[in-house]
Amino acid sequence: QGPPFPTAAAGGGGRCCLTAPLELHEMSHAAERPYRCELCGKTFAQTSALVKHQRVHTGEKPYKCPMCGKTFALSSGLVLHKRIHTGERPHTCPLCGKKFISSSHLALHLRSHTGERKYKCSVCGKLFLQSSHLVRHKAIHTGEKPFKCEDCGKNFGRASHLKTHRRVHTGERPYKCDKCGKNFRSSAHLMSHQLLESGERNFKCTTCSKAFKQASSLKQHLKTHEAREPHRCSVCSRTFSRSSYLQIENLLVERDSNFCPCLAQSSVLLKYCCLWLVNLLHWEHLEIP
Repeated sequence: QGPPFPTAAAGGGGRCCLTAPLELHEMSHAAERPYRCELCGKTFAQTSALVKHQRVHTGEKPYKCPMCGKTFALSSGLVLHKRIHTGERPHTCPLCGKKFISSSHLALHLRSHTGERKYKCSVCGKLFLQSSHLVRHKAIHTGEKPFKCEDCGKNFGRASHLKTHRRVHTGERPYKCDKCGKNFRSSAHLMSHQLLESGERNFKCTTCSKAFKQASSLKQHLKTHEAREPHRCSVCSRTFSRSSYLQIENLLVERDSNFCPCLAQSSVLLKYCCLWLVNLLHWEHLEIP
């Protein structure tokens, strides 16, 4: 912990050497915000903050990415954006090890561990971590897709999706991997590529602890844990989680067999070597002599 914030009193009545920071600090306590935006009425404690805010109204974006040309209203926005190109992710989740380009992204991610979902859809009741996710979700109910591609006529619910899509027509691939030089149409494609190249497995299944390189792979894996329609035996109505076991049992019934399944010389069975496990689990239900 650093030393106390310097004050005029601390120096025996003399003026603080850090006058400007001290005055700004005191203004924050007094809630003084003398600088007012003439367009929307919002007030600010510093002129620099007002200047930055006014870019919301003017649309000015003076900070340009030298790699892809994207522009930003704030220098901090450009700094964060550059990390997409460099792959830098300095903020790490202490719970799962996943890395993020900013502390705000990490804070949002932490809600996925706590289960906090504050934003609720008034139509279906679904909850979301972020308000922006709720706004995007609502388009599902309205069917609204206001952004249209001039080249092929395809419509999109978000401007960012249209922008990425248009690169299919232009051939533009502004996101470059700094390790192999390969270019990609979107930052998401670049990040997926970098995860595959790094070998990191940040996406972990909470059911079986298996880890994956990509979120899409984890999503596909989770389906194996979901309840599915069981495979039912036509003789005793016993259910199986795998259709292959049911195929084996049906073949045994058809041949009236009571020997090891691998001796049946069936292509379905040979790949399992010897499946006495099926007999142990199911034989007594069949009552085959």
